[in-house]
Amino acid sequence: MKLRLCLILLFPFALFAQPAPKRLTAEKVFNTIKVDGRLDDVLWEEAPVATDFVMFDPGIGLPIPQRFRTQVKVLYSDEAILVGAFMHDQAPDSILTQMTARDNFNENCDWFGIFINPFNDGLSDFNFWVTAAGVQADSRTTANGDDFSWNTVWESAVRITDSGWVCEIRIPYISLRFPKTQKKDWGLNMIRNIRRNRQQYSWNLLDRNSGFSLEYQTGLLAGMEEINPPVRLSLMPYLSTYANAFDGETNYDFNAGLDLKYGINESFTLDMTLIPDFGQVPFDRQVLNLSPFENQFDENRQFFTEGAELFTIGDLFYSRRIGGAPKNITGQALNNGESVDIRQEFTRLLNATKISGRSNGNLGIGFLNAVTADNYTVFTDSSGNETRVLTEPLTNYNVLVLDQRFNRNSSVSFINTNVLRNGTAPDANVMGLVSSLYSKSGNYLIEAQGKRSDQITEQENIEGYESMLSLSDVGGNWRWSASQTLRTDQYEINDLGFLQRNNQIAYNAAFSRETFQPIGAFNRTRLQLVSNHRSLYRPNRFESFDLGFESFFLLRSFFAFGVNTYVRPVEAYDYFEPRNEDYFFKLPGAYSMDGFISSDYRKPVALDLRVAMDHWFGMGRAEYSVNIEPRLRFSDRLFSILTFDVLNVQNDYGWVAENEGQPYFGKRDIYQLTSSVNATYTFTPQMSLGLNLRHLWTGVDYLSFFALSRDGELEPTPSLAGVNDINFNTFNLDLRFSWWFAPGSEMILLYRNAIAGSGSTVNTDYFTNLRNTWSAPQQNNLSLRLTYFLDY
Repeated sequence: MKLRLCLILLFPFALFAQPAPKRLTAEKVFNTIKVDGRLDDVLWEEAPVATDFVMFDPGIGLPIPQRFRTQVKVLYSDEAILVGAFMHDQAPDSILTQMTARDNFNENCDWFGIFINPFNDGLSDFNFWVTAAGVQADSRTTANGDDFSWNTVWESAVRITDSGWVCEIRIPYISLRFPKTQKKDWGLNMIRNIRRNRQQYSWNLLDRNSGFSLEYQTGLLAGMEEINPPVRLSLMPYLSTYANAFDGETNYDFNAGLDLKYGINESFTLDMTLIPDFGQVPFDRQVLNLSPFENQFDENRQFFTEGAELFTIGDLFYSRRIGGAPKNITGQALNNGESVDIRQEFTRLLNATKISGRSNGNLGIGFLNAVTADNYTVFTDSSGNETRVLTEPLTNYNVLVLDQRFNRNSSVSFINTNVLRNGTAPDANVMGLVSSLYSKSGNYLIEAQGKRSDQITEQENIEGYESMLSLSDVGGNWRWSASQTLRTDQYEINDLGFLQRNNQIAYNAAFSRETFQPIGAFNRTRLQLVSNHRSLYRPNRFESFDLGFESFFLLRSFFAFGVNTYVRPVEAYDYFEPRNEDYFFKLPGAYSMDGFISSDYRKPVALDLRVAMDHWFGMGRAEYSVNIEPRLRFSDRLFSILTFDVLNVQNDYGWVAENEGQPYFGKRDIYQLTSSVNATYTFTPQMSLGLNLRHLWTGVDYLSFFALSRDGELEPTPSLAGVNDINFNTFNLDLRFSWWFAPGSEMILLYRNAIAGSGSTVNTDYFTNLRNTWSAPQQNNLSLRLTYFLDY
């Protein structure tokens, strides 16, 4: 009776207890093993085996079927970790082997992944994947997900046999960071992906329903002893040459530079780029910006994306501020009658350095410094006269981050960004203190942030502040969150950060129900209610209130769909669209709906489709959009994604001009069509040809004009001089051949075509717009870049 009572009392705790992590002991070897995908070396015979994989997705914890049993062995030497994995499969002809470019591993192919954490801190994972086609992928774990811009040097080989497929991996220690005095156990986990049934199995149990991140749910690798961390010094010199043709003129350019990585000690790394050349980064997806806010664009320069996890803490650092060209084209600029041509010169990055790492006490330290040259804007009027204006002087940028982790995944961080400009131009400094505190169970999270900005001129110092407090339930099926954010009207971080607007008090709440195990016809579901309340900080005025319902469903057939609805039940007030702080624009209530479907990506032809509508009560404004993305797999080597995005906004209202402090609005119809092709042909795991093509057309047809009154209403007014319709087109084409001709060494041959044009006559015929775009002056560029990896 007592035993039964004890079992009853302990049963609820057993349901939530974390199972003990699995443990694998690596054996040290002193002879070289040839990485050939055969596992026939005698050294593999006596190595301990990791087996008994369990389901990670779509279910949780189910044992792997016997026909797919997976066995992994780990050895180590004075130079590297060696991994041998055998993935049994009774139908080897069903193993999927789509060929992809490096780092693009999760397409229609089977793969094996191993995740190593020498610090066993749940945050410093080094991740390596190999597909059944032999394609490599690697990444570093960050607080924002995997960083695939991190590329390192390692070996792998695969072989498909009569009873499955084999993967053999050699990871040199130069590709890892680990303390000189090794931890007793390293973190270790492995995942096998069986693509034909879209099932994934992990060695140590990974519970997606837990509040702890997957990186904390790791197994243990024992026996890693008597290893001396190598000197981590690598150089990547590059040579690049360009042939540029524009409007009948051709010029040539040649560049040489160097990227350097040096391990200051076992934990910290110095990265430097000298005379950097970013001429081959992907083009930006440019849009016509009619809003009062700046658009944000992705960072594609490897120096700023690789190992940047510390610098993203607190959202105070936007690396696109450092160097490059302007990225926003506005209707105001296109309607400027005083200048027929505005050219912004490229801001040259002279050098950049960053130091990052994490100590044995789990203190992360990140430091970044960069210097850019003078930047000019050139204005040309209708008479051909040019005016060259210094818009950005020689500038020094600094970022410092200290991130202390404790109690597994809790943290407190300090961030400081600083901008110093040459001459009398203003300087800037921003500081932030950010904390994330998890409960012992990992199911509850408290986040608190405090930030201060300083705009520093010779005359004054302008201070601004932001605070945020959030409480969330992040574990289990039922989840909720509530938060408040306050930004003062003088809070400004855009010298080195990105913030579309300040002067706001925001309240947000969400309540959701999620399932992580297959139930009935569904693999996964999510239902969520959200609410948002916005007001100005100064003066304290109401802005908006809205409610929303969001849903997501994934069927057992891996067909996904969802429907979202939002409603703004009361009038809202826009204090930014007028571009004048003395005015606001009154918005009526509104509702919107959108829905999507996504078919099974295992099929040769798959489809993503999203449709949306938005309607304002009383003003007749209606917005409709359709996004269609067919995914076409012609063979295991040729894959393409087509995108067609159509937007139609009827009776839109927005700012167009200001005269003597009076804002004027226009009633307009907006048409937008984006079509793009992204295709890749992969010759070998080291050699691929990629095509990225995009055409954007935006038409803005003004119907009537209004003067904005101080009570937020619109009063009809005659047509405004100098305000024209806008017909805007951009076309970009990148044709890129990549060849990894040696470990860590790459040759890229790139042809690029770029066209941008704007007119005042809206043409709703798409093909006419495309022909007119091609008749505009074109920028043609052919470049060759050669990078070679030199390891000390």
